[in-house]
Amino acid sequence: MKTSVKNNVNFYLFNDVQFETSAADFSQFPTVDLPEIAIVGRSNAGKSSVLNCIFNRKKLAFTAKEPGKTRLLNFFSVRCNGQATARMVDLPGYGYAKVDKSLKKNWEHTLLDFMLTRKMLVASLMVTDCRRPLTDTDEIMLDVLLKKKIPYHVLLNKSDKLNNSEKMTTLEECKKALEKIDTKFKINGSCSLFSASKKVGLKELQFKLGVKVGVHKDWNPSGILVKERFYQQTTPTSSTLIKRITYDKLNGLIITEECFDSEGIVVDCSR
Repeated sequence: MKTSVKNNVNFYLFNDVQFETSAADFSQFPTVDLPEIAIVGRSNAGKSSVLNCIFNRKKLAFTAKEPGKTRLLNFFSVRCNGQATARMVDLPGYGYAKVDKSLKKNWEHTLLDFMLTRKMLVASLMVTDCRRPLTDTDEIMLDVLLKKKIPYHVLLNKSDKLNNSEKMTTLEECKKALEKIDTKFKINGSCSLFSASKKVGLKELQFKLGVKVGVHKDWNPSGILVKERFYQQTTPTSSTLIKRITYDKLNGLIITEECFDSEGIVVDCSR
């Protein structure tokens, strides 16, 4: 199916990334010289897999086989046209009960040091397992972020584990929870469904991250210049789907792609 929208979106910010350094404590943090996005989340929520997915790498971030084993802050330099443009920081997972208490306390101090001292921290990406979204420990982390006025986006990872009805219910519940938080702190958070293994929601997430570090400067969070186009396509099984593409009119970049069956139910576009 041919469209006038750029289907092979080149999110150039995310095509060139290099591992920069690991840090166990404040003294090892790199100089604050670039806009930074922190990736936070509970142990085993899939943070490393999400990071690998964002940059289309298999082993950029190490995926620990045992929850709670990722103990360092990992800094990644994101480059555009050969120059460092931003930094992604993968923070240790939190909330894993089997971790030694003294070690857990050290991690918590390191996380707080990072949140409180990084002057160019422009946003945070909270990765959750969509089957257990926004736990008590997630809300504690959100509280820290919001007190520092750091914008955030909650990524409901592993959405491929849910059916369509469960996905919509989970997404709506997350939005309602964030509305209560946003009312208290006057910061508008957001959330979206994601699957690192299936790359569902990837383009939308890349666009959001690009906005946060100033790459897509024409995007206005309160009034994006967006157009929607609808296409009808026939699948290999001869069923008909309606495909809705939302894209940034100024740059031609796809923000979201959704497909619906004849009854208006959201379905996988690749089926």
